[in-house]
Amino acid sequence: MKTLFNQVLIALIGWRSTIRTTRNTKKMLQTTWLALLLMPFVCFGQTYQPNWESLMKHKVPKWMADAKFGIYGHWGPYAVANSWNVEEGMQVTRRCTFFAEMYKPGSDERKLFEKHIGPVSEGYGYKDLIKEFRAEKYDPAEWAELIAKSGAKYAGFAFMHHDGYAMWDSNVNPWCAGKTGPKRDVYGELARELRKRGLRITGSFHHLRTHSMWDAYYQNENYFKEARKQNWDLLNPRYKKLYWNNTDFYKDYLPFWNAQIKEVIAKYQPDVLWCDGGNMREGVVAEYASDWLAYYFNKARQWGKEVSVHNKLTGSYGDTAYNFGPGFGVYTYENGRDRPDHVDRPWEDDTSVGDAWPYYKGQTYKKPRELIVRLIHLVANNGGLLLSLTPKPDGTLPEEVKELLLGIGEWLDQNGDAIFATRPWKIRTEGDLEKLKMYQYKGGKKIAHIREPDPEKLTYEDIRFTCKGNTLYVMCTGIPPKSELTIKSLGTQTRISSEDDIASVELLGSGKVKWTRNAQGLHIILPEKLPNDIALAFKVNVKGILDK
Repeated sequence: MKTLFNQVLIALIGWRSTIRTTRNTKKMLQTTWLALLLMPFVCFGQTYQPNWESLMKHKVPKWMADAKFGIYGHWGPYAVANSWNVEEGMQVTRRCTFFAEMYKPGSDERKLFEKHIGPVSEGYGYKDLIKEFRAEKYDPAEWAELIAKSGAKYAGFAFMHHDGYAMWDSNVNPWCAGKTGPKRDVYGELARELRKRGLRITGSFHHLRTHSMWDAYYQNENYFKEARKQNWDLLNPRYKKLYWNNTDFYKDYLPFWNAQIKEVIAKYQPDVLWCDGGNMREGVVAEYASDWLAYYFNKARQWGKEVSVHNKLTGSYGDTAYNFGPGFGVYTYENGRDRPDHVDRPWEDDTSVGDAWPYYKGQTYKKPRELIVRLIHLVANNGGLLLSLTPKPDGTLPEEVKELLLGIGEWLDQNGDAIFATRPWKIRTEGDLEKLKMYQYKGGKKIAHIREPDPEKLTYEDIRFTCKGNTLYVMCTGIPPKSELTIKSLGTQTRISSEDDIASVELLGSGKVKWTRNAQGLHIILPEKLPNDIALAFKVNVKGILDK
């Protein structure tokens, strides 16, 4: 490779003198053009091919393993419907799939839609909900500033959810934010502001299931009969690229799915991509998935940067099928669902700031402690946290969300050394893990169905460990009621370093603390004034080399 690179340089440097030498001109021209063609391969190595043997060679970048905390969001026309007042007794979908219910005769979603937009029987439909999605108060600079203050290392929002509406200015999909609704490149605007602040950008695609969710109306004979009789807009060919009018998934939709992802890759150069659900390991879908993955990885080489793809566990209740199969990318678990006890490769949980993925009026939001102690727990176990925002239809963030982001950021500003760029220690946890599990039953068999841990069950006795280089970090997920904290796992029965001794212990945000160590544990004397009232992090400096 080095020899080839030298040949390329020699060929380029000798270009002017070579063309003056008539006898060798033809030969050297051929050599130089070959060198130019080979230059991408010389600089960036061999290209990825659209097959799993080639794609599996892609490695999770170190920056991604170091990041630990990212932010995205669920935002789109469905936020408009979720902002309407619900009448007493109504059972309305408070998710991103309002569209999958709103045409059904007799559904509460349809009643609500017709009250605010118009009768389905007169041709009103989801396209008219899009008109109400204006993002008129959207300030991407404000979003980016809040996200930066939260401590997150990468951020963005869903490029597209199950409704098939594109949240960027697309030349592939006419049903996009750039040409309808807000008529702004809402994703591109945020991406620019995030990069100004040194953050990497991410986005998720949820639209592999778009076709099947719209197509459910056509597959139900009663709905289809009603649609023809009442002339629902679902049957109008003008809206084919939104509703997919009884089209073929393989011939019509998959090429469109693929083209949109490639457009986003080329236009925004995202650092992280992931897809919500769907089997992309087999059949025709796998052919398209491997195509855009190879395109992404090869583009990243041209850009000169490392990118990450997240690989979601798609099953539930014990199913262990990932989007792209095992051993690829960063594993991701929706709310921790079905996550194994021990995951050796980089992974993350994704969760919402509230009790639903998108915004809805009156929802309950999490408090900083809930997410901080969860982040501590995840990072100690080799994971990370991807937090989803709930923007309002006008583009503003709820005040509770702003307070949450600032609260997390304040703690991370003080204790981030124990989180970012760390790795699990040989002992990951101290305390009862069983209390954090939920159990489901399948076929009479008890299955652990791990989900986001109840923060009330995590206390100062639940200790988590991380390390960085020769430094050990110890975090307790609560505040001790007394002035002394005992870390049982760090007693003299545990070899802590090559000299099996501690040089000093520091409380992050405070300073050095007094300590003793015996068979019962490491006993830390806490200062009278603690740096925070959520969770304490200690830096343990060892003598010799940290035992890992």
